[in-house]
Formats: sequence, structure tokens, C-alpha cells
Amino acid sequence: MYKETVINGKGKPGADEIEQAVKNKWIEIVEVGESALTKLLEKDLDKGESACIAYAIDQKCEWILLDEQDAREVADLYGLKKTGIIGLLMRARLEGKIENLKELLDRLRDEADFRISEELFQMALKDTGEIK
Repeated sequence: MYKETVINGKGKPGADEIEQAVKNKWIEIVEVGESALTKLLEKDLDKGESACIAYAIDQKCEWILLDEQDAREVADLYGLKKTGIIGLLMRARLEGKIENLKELLDRLRDEADFRISEELFQMALKDTGEIK
């Protein structure tokens, strides 16, 4: 997953930020071995989502980061608490780690082709105080 995002994704939106987060030990890269659960999950999800969910279950993680709806539904089946990139960015904005959430959400839409509904877009800006 790290190789896919940082090495193969060099120059794409988010790759530099992920590389920096790894260097700062904010993100830890772990190897997830193939198991019966990962194989089962891969019938409906991609390899990265399957590994992420299997790891979260095995390690009893408190939270899991998922954006794709089908993966979020599977996480629900296992009782995993989840957030996505928008929730992560909202938290960073509320904690003062980023100044302009709207700019980042616009970049996600425009540069990374990230799909976000207008309703969620506006809610994120309201909930973080960027708009009233």
C-alpha cells in the first residue's frame, strides 16, 4: 500500500503528505499477511481495503480509515468505528493543524478526482466553522 501510494504515486496529490507523515511517525506502515479473512474480504473489496479491515480486527484497532462505501459497510458488519479522509481533515482543521479545509477539499475533488457530495462538503465546512 505504501509503495502504491508513495512510490508509484509520486507527484500525485497526497503522496508527499503521506511520505512526510511516515517520516514523522504519524503513520505506521505495517505488513498484513494473507489470511483466511483477507481472502474472504477480497471477494468483495480490493486488496488494500481487505488488509486494512483484517488488520483492524486482528489488532483490535479503535478506528479505521476507509472512504469507499462498500468497505465502510463491511467495517460496520465487524463493528469497527470508521472515518474517512474528510473526517480526518475536519479533525485536523479543528485542531488547528490546517488552516483552510475548503481549499483541501477542492483539491481532492479537482486533482484527485475524489467524489464528495455537496451536502457533505457544506457540512464539513459548517462543522469546522469555515462557513456559517
